[in-house]
Amino acid sequence: MSLYFKIWVNAILKIRRNPLRKEDWKWMVQIYMAIAMALNLMFLLAVLQRNIFNFSFYDIEINLFAVKILNDLLSGFILFFLPPLLINYLLIFKNKKYLDLIEKYKSENGNYFFQYFFTSLFLPLIILIIAFSLNKTRPANSQ
Repeated sequence: MSLYFKIWVNAILKIRRNPLRKEDWKWMVQIYMAIAMALNLMFLLAVLQRNIFNFSFYDIEINLFAVKILNDLLSGFILFFLPPLLINYLLIFKNKKYLDLIEKYKSENGNYFFQYFFTSLFLPLIILIIAFSLNKTRPANSQ
């Protein structure tokens, strides 16, 4: 958990330093971290469901709108974005716990935050590119 808190302290201090984010820094840091965590959750569940268990176990079907894409977006929000938002709120923002965390953990000038965020964005893409390129180089099974 200490790495999680260090990343959060880095993110909070980095975003709070921006004078344009003086009022909305809590929302901005929450959104950035939730995006990174949602991408990690999506990637982890995709690997588990497709490659290990061979069935989908983390799925909800919402038919609230007439347009399928809106239902899919709402489903994705509930499944992947909402859990990190809630977890982060409870562990970081509830009762202003971030103030204690800032005192406890020193900032690395945003380095942990940037590394975590960009790794969360690009590592799944790199792994997918490698997996597809390896899959293309395998000879097809002749039957």
